[in-house]
Amino acid sequence: MLGLKRILGKKKLKVLGLMSGTSANGIDACTAEIEKKKAGIRIKQIGFRTFEFPSSLQKKILKVSDPGYQNIDQVIRLDFLLGEYFADAAKKMAQSCGLNIKDIDLIGSHGQTVRHLPQQKKMGGYLVRGTLQIGEPQVISSRTGVITVADFRRKEIAEGGEGAPLTPLAHFYLFNKKEKNQGALNIGGIANLTFLPRGKRIEKVWGMDTGPGNMLIDNLMRKFFKKNYDKDGKTAFKGEIIEPVLDHYQKKILFLLKKRRSTGREDFDEKFTEDFVRKTLEYTSKPEDVIKTASELTARSVYLVYENFFRSGELDELILCGGGALNRYIVKRLKELFYPAKVYVSDELGYNHSAVESLSFAIFAFLTCLQLSGDSSPLTDISQSTISGKICLP
Repeated sequence: MLGLKRILGKKKLKVLGLMSGTSANGIDACTAEIEKKKAGIRIKQIGFRTFEFPSSLQKKILKVSDPGYQNIDQVIRLDFLLGEYFADAAKKMAQSCGLNIKDIDLIGSHGQTVRHLPQQKKMGGYLVRGTLQIGEPQVISSRTGVITVADFRRKEIAEGGEGAPLTPLAHFYLFNKKEKNQGALNIGGIANLTFLPRGKRIEKVWGMDTGPGNMLIDNLMRKFFKKNYDKDGKTAFKGEIIEPVLDHYQKKILFLLKKRRSTGREDFDEKFTEDFVRKTLEYTSKPEDVIKTASELTARSVYLVYENFFRSGELDELILCGGGALNRYIVKRLKELFYPAKVYVSDELGYNHSAVESLSFAIFAFLTCLQLSGDSSPLTDISQSTISGKICLP
């Protein structure tokens, strides 16, 4: 407990955030200096790296993430194995910043989602949701000697939420401008959109998933071109949009999001990809048309969600982060769809577009400890708005 008391007494912490996304291709690690201020918190990104998983490990993760997978023994062992990988990533991340792991005050880990069940089902007289992130945080804490905060999604579900998206709160602390209506769009495997209304009122911040981000495009690129992704959107630029297919899937996504505001691999997995391919190839024989239609679906789904759920104010600007922020086709379409709003990448604000998600979990770990310190007064409605996690002591 001495370690926890020590960091609760500090106003400025070095915090390391860890995240592995839907594609399960590796661990994003971000180091930041986070300081409590009178008007909120100050966040300075120190460094960012991605540590790729071996392809054999990625395949194991994707296998257990399949909704039909039932081997619980394998999930348990993989949980602890990933804890080792996350701990190694934390040590290497600190070292790359010229720090010893002992210089890190706190680690915030998202883990690796292998199942997300946001829809309520009645069991034992209760309506229950569930989510599972593996990469055991107690292993991370034990191997690094650093207090580790994790299981943020499970806490959100325990409080009655859907466990996703979590990033709107982090987007508020990173991007919010008092004089502008902003959107923050993370384009990962799944895309999610945050609305940051002018006035710096945290209770007005709201966000939801918009459907597939890179997941569908990446699956299709592997199928047709043996590539992991469409670099710079080059393949999409070569194709034509198949409008009947686009219309069909836009309606499906809108129907889904009217029931719940979060989605996951369970909604846009290989079966979804196969269905998308079959339907698109009824109209074309060109793989480039399939890629362009999928890319257009990502962009238009974002605007569809904005039109149907966010129309409480016109956006002045849209900030992009996540791997999809580098897809020039998607960015071009977002600029056209959201005109005259300014559309730009988070790097312009000093936050690496690929680092924002892992940085978010560093922020959540800091906020968890800030609440424990009893000194959360600078942060408006923190008791209602802060995403807390499970604290694992070394």
